[in-house]
Formats: sequence, structure tokens, C-alpha cells
Amino acid sequence: MGNDMQYSLITLARLLTYFLWVSTASLFLHAGVVAQETTNLETQLDQYLLGYSQGTATLADLDAIYRQMNSNTPIQTRTRAFGYRVMAMSPTEIDEQTLNAAIALAEEANKSGVTAAITEMKALLVNLYFNQGDTRAALVELELLGRLLPDVSSPRVRFLSHQAAGQLLGSVGDYEQALSHYLQAAEAVNETDNMLTLRRRMLVTEGIARVHTGMRQYERSLESTINLIEIAEAAGLEKEYARLYLFKGYLQSILLQLEAAIASFETSIEWAKQFDDQETILLNMNNIGSTLMELERYEEARDILSAALSEAERVNDTLTSRLLHFNLLYIDVMQGTLESVPALEQAAEQVRHVISESEYIDLLQYMAKAYEHAGLYEKTIDVLKTQRELQQEFSRKERNKAIQELQLRAQANEQAIEIELLEQRNLAQQSKLRNADLQKKVFYLLSLVIVLASLLLLLAWRAARRANIRLQSLNQELEYQSSHDPLTGLLNRRSFQAAMTNKQRLSDSSNKDKHPDALILLDVDYFKKVNDRKGHAAGDKVLVELAQRLRSLSRNTDMVVRWGGEEFLIYLKEMDPSFLPTYVEKLLKTIGETPVEAAGKTISVTATAGFISFPFESGVETIHDWERCLQIADMALYLGKVQGRNQALGVMELLEENKAGLEALEHNLSGAIEKGWVRTTHVPGPA
Repeated sequence: MGNDMQYSLITLARLLTYFLWVSTASLFLHAGVVAQETTNLETQLDQYLLGYSQGTATLADLDAIYRQMNSNTPIQTRTRAFGYRVMAMSPTEIDEQTLNAAIALAEEANKSGVTAAITEMKALLVNLYFNQGDTRAALVELELLGRLLPDVSSPRVRFLSHQAAGQLLGSVGDYEQALSHYLQAAEAVNETDNMLTLRRRMLVTEGIARVHTGMRQYERSLESTINLIEIAEAAGLEKEYARLYLFKGYLQSILLQLEAAIASFETSIEWAKQFDDQETILLNMNNIGSTLMELERYEEARDILSAALSEAERVNDTLTSRLLHFNLLYIDVMQGTLESVPALEQAAEQVRHVISESEYIDLLQYMAKAYEHAGLYEKTIDVLKTQRELQQEFSRKERNKAIQELQLRAQANEQAIEIELLEQRNLAQQSKLRNADLQKKVFYLLSLVIVLASLLLLLAWRAARRANIRLQSLNQELEYQSSHDPLTGLLNRRSFQAAMTNKQRLSDSSNKDKHPDALILLDVDYFKKVNDRKGHAAGDKVLVELAQRLRSLSRNTDMVVRWGGEEFLIYLKEMDPSFLPTYVEKLLKTIGETPVEAAGKTISVTATAGFISFPFESGVETIHDWERCLQIADMALYLGKVQGRNQALGVMELLEENKAGLEALEHNLSGAIEKGWVRTTHVPGPA
């Protein structure tokens, strides 16, 4: 629904409420003017909040303020106090009873008509639903909250509302909107100058830093974190230093500022010791050890990791102990103790069940390094292949999650509109009940109500029609997203598999004299180093640039597919096998001869490929199954990786016309090459 339509609905609903209010003016005069915030209670709440942020105020102090309140206390004061009570609870204490109490107070705020109180309760409900994991309900409340914020003058309420919105939207990956809300929260804080200003500014700055981290803008996130530490120092919040320096070190390690990261972790340890924060101390020690491993300063890393392991075992921290044990075994292997490889494998399997999927994918990179250092090249290939498959599955899950969140936002918006209309109808009904003694006036207003209701129905119909049109547009967008890679714009694996499923050309006898098709599987060399050293933004730039180059070499009948991660698949229709190596050589030159420019940096990129004709004429039988042909191309690619990268290996012909040769071709390509059963061609990349 467009913004102009929403404004019209709300405006007409307000007109309806206004005319009903005119008819019951005597009742409002009898009830008295809505009271303003009680200065004394508000001052006490300010003092409580400051004490709470410094760790000196208790729930008993808040209860003492509560005892001074009654039904005549202004609704905004009561909503604020209730919010502080919820804030003082631990996550396990917030139950269904707490949520029901919040809903009841929100309904009372709605009846009062005090915009600041209504807005504050909406912000509180956003937080409550978010903390309970009910994202849909939180988004619905956020949509309703957004309609109220333009009319709120209180800086405190605007700060709370935008802070809650930024936290929720950041959690669902809508970083641009989250950043917009945090900036508006910062504007609200800048309008205040009291004992709570620095504390609130710190919360906003931390939110901005975490949004930049989610957007992979690590340098901007680091700038915000440094500013955050300065604010904490100005406010004297020493208890926050350990956590903030830990986050600073994490960002510096991502940006490969490794020595600076170690210094930040050490500072975090010093502050954590002052507050006996053992968990933060262990986390920092592990981070320092991991950073020293990256610098290949293995003896220093061993010393601090061993000390951390002893402490973790002393406090029965099983998760940290397993991670530290894995790191120590990795150091053993990298220092030449190859007997530790089996123990390292066992440690990796134990860690796998207690860390996230993305962390385990990163851990496999260490396993690959260890295998390669130990000379176990077949295991290196296997673990890299496993890592690639897990990364592809992880990326698929992330894409599905993004689509689901988009649908959830659309549904939340529709539900918020329905709730808003229902609330307006409830208000109208309550007004009628309160005006039972004014039946004569109701009679005169009845015609006006009917006209306004008709207009509302007409506008609602038009709004529904526009919503359907918008839904159709979203469906088209989702259909495109389901078949294309969001980063490069290339076709994705799903669309290629669908094309192969529908392919009927191989069964057409009229095509016997035409050339076969071809499959080229291509993988960017050392792509993880680009991400680690240049940043993920530079890595994304490399993938986008290579996608454009591959498209420039393809015909309209060809398919260029992002197969997953840094891997691309090129499907060529009717390609003469004798010209296929020349085409692959041109591909490698197009990729490797011209470096990629990203963020003012020059990045040299090469690729390794495997290729094969499809269908493949083996002499024994013709392989019509594209997946079998792609499997052979994949083995050729990995042989190219093992032999040094920046090259391509093509499977051209099966020389041994027997079943054993065909089986070796499909399952052990290197063995088939050594026995002379298959003819291959080697295509070097640019020097």
C-alpha cells in the first residue's frame, strides 16, 4: 500500500473519531484534562535509570517508586516505569504473564490518546516480542510504531523507539533501515543534555558499529567502536571496557591489523581481571593465540593457548577447552609433529558439534593447511571439497532466509494495517457505548458515520487492490531471485539444473551430425586470501568483475552459472571439441591478464578449470548424463589445483575402450591418466 493511501485511511479514521468526540464533549470535561507527567516521579525515574546503568540501583528502588503510583498517575509515567521494570528482568523472568501485562497497559495507553505513552508501549512490545523470538509479532508492532513516531516530541521516547527499531531490523538483515533508525536515535539523544545523555549516546554508537559490521563495512565499524570507547571513558563506564576492547580487537583482526588486535585483546584482559570476568579473559587469550597463529609465531601462540587451556579446564569450560585443544594440535602439525594429525582430526570432529556452521567452515581451512603442510594432498583435496559443499549449502540457507524475511516483512505490514483498522473500529464502538445517554446526537451523526464508513470501505478496497498489484510485483522479483545469483546476476545452480531437466535435444535424431555441447567448471585461485587480506567487499568485487568477463565471452545460446562460492560453470552449446581448448585458453587469459581494481587496490586473479564435451563419446558408451560429465570436469579441476593452479585440464577422449577404463574415468581420473586410458589436454594460464 502506498504512503498516500495509508495517510488517507488514517486521516479519515481520525476525522471519524473527532466527530464522535464532539458529540461526547461533556464526558471528556467530566473526566478532566489528561494529566501531564508528574515531575517528582519522573525525576525519581531518571535517578533510578542512572543508578541502574552504573549498577547501583536495585529492583527495590524501582518498587519504592511504584508504590507512589495509582490509577490517577499519568499514563506516560506508568508506561515508563513498567518499561524499566521489564528492563531489570533477566530473559528467563520475562514470561507470558509479563507480555500480557504489557499488552494490557498498551491498550490502556491507546484509550488515553497520549501519543508518547502509546509510542513507548509499542517500542516495549517490539523489544518483548524480539527477545522471545517472535519476529513476526515484533515486525507488526514496528509497523504500527512507525506510524506514531512523526507525532512524538519527547526525545526520550523517540530514542527508545528508534533504538528498538534499529535492533530488530539489524537482526533480520535490513541494515540500511536499521542504520537510519540508529541515526534518528542519535538525533534524539543530541537534543538532551543531562546525566543520561552519555549512556544513551553509547548505546546508539554501539548499535551503529554492529550494523556496519553486519554490512561488512569493518573500517567504519572500527571507527564507531573507537568513538564508543571514548564515550565510555567520558561516562566513567569502566565495566564496559573489557567488552568494547574485545570487539575492537575482533574488528582489527578482520582488517588484518594483527599487532593492533593483540594489543586490544591484552587491554581487554586487563579490564576483565579488574571485574573478575573469567569468560572474557579466556576468550581474549584464545583470540591472541589465534592471531599469533596467523602470524606464524607458533611458540608464543602455544604458551598463551596452553595457559588458557589450563584455566578453561579449571572452570569446566568445555567449549573453550575444545577450541584451545584444536589450536594447540594445529600448532603441533605446523611445527612438524605429523603424528598429531589423527588427534587434530578427532579434535575437529568434537568441535564441530559445539560451534556454528560458518565457524566450522572456517575451521576446515585450518585442516586443509595442516594436511597440505603434512604432505597429505588427497586429504587436502577432500577437506577443501567438503568445505566448498558446506559453503554452498550455507549460502543456500542464507538466501532462503533472506527471501523468508522479505515475505515476513510484507505480511507484517499487511497485518499492521488490519490491526490499525481494527483499533479504529474498537475506538468507535467504545465511543458509542460511552455515549449511550446522547442518543439524539447519535441520530444526527449516524448519516455522517455511514458516509465515512463507506469511504473507508472504498479506500480499503482500493488499498487491497494496490496491495495485490504490489504482491504480484514481489512474486516476479522473487522468481528472478530464485533463478539468479544476487551478487553477480548470473544464473544460479537451480536454474541450470532446471534447464538440464527440460533438455530434449539429445533425443532428437536430427542432431546427430552437430557438434556436442561442452561443460567448463572454473574455480578462482586463492580466493579466501583475497577475502582475508583485502576484505569481503573486495572479494565480492572480484566475483562481480569475473562474472562480467565470462559473460563477455559467451554467446546468447550459452549459459554462465555461478555454481557456488568462487566457482563458475559455463555451458557451451554445439562446441567443436577441437576448438574447446582454445576457448578455455581465452577464458584463462581474460581472467588472469588484467587485475581487478577494488577500493583503490589492484588484485591479481587467476583461475583453474576442468572441461569436457557433453555428451561424452567414450567408445564404450556415450555419457548423456550431464551430472556424470560434470563430475569428470570437477575431478579435472582438482587435478589442476593439485598441479599448481592457473591452468585447465580437459578430458578429450577415452583411449581404453572397456568398462574398466570408463569406471576409472568417472571415479579415479588421475589413475586413468597414469595408465594411459584417457587422453587429456593441458591448457596453461597466463604467465
